[in-house]
Amino acid sequence: MDELTVMVCRGCCCGSSLKHPGTDHDHQLDRLRAAADSTPGASLRVVGCLGECSSSNVVVLHGRGDRRATWVPQVLDDERTAAVEQWINQGGPGVSAPPPALVGTTFEHRAPRNTRPPRPTNVPELP
Repeated sequence: MDELTVMVCRGCCCGSSLKHPGTDHDHQLDRLRAAADSTPGASLRVVGCLGECSSSNVVVLHGRGDRRATWVPQVLDDERTAAVEQWINQGGPGVSAPPPALVGTTFEHRAPRNTRPPRPTNVPELP
């Protein structure tokens, strides 16, 4: 089992040259993949839309034993990409503190609560 899983969103907005024309998305992915490949116990997965489009490009780091993943928003330039690389190389959340460039900018994603309306009282329950 991996000690650190790095998920790089490449959904509708993340990795989009239409939304972020000044970012070399392929080069960024190559850099993050190289950081994960050179870090024992780390793996990188490219995933579809994670639903944080207003924060794109999003990178999620999840260390084994961490109960929640740490989300890094707006990874769009060399400085933030380098900071994520550094954190990967240091073992990520649960092993090391975030690099200074990321302090105060990461967040824990919280899935929306079930918003299904209550069942009408005049409808019988199924057995």
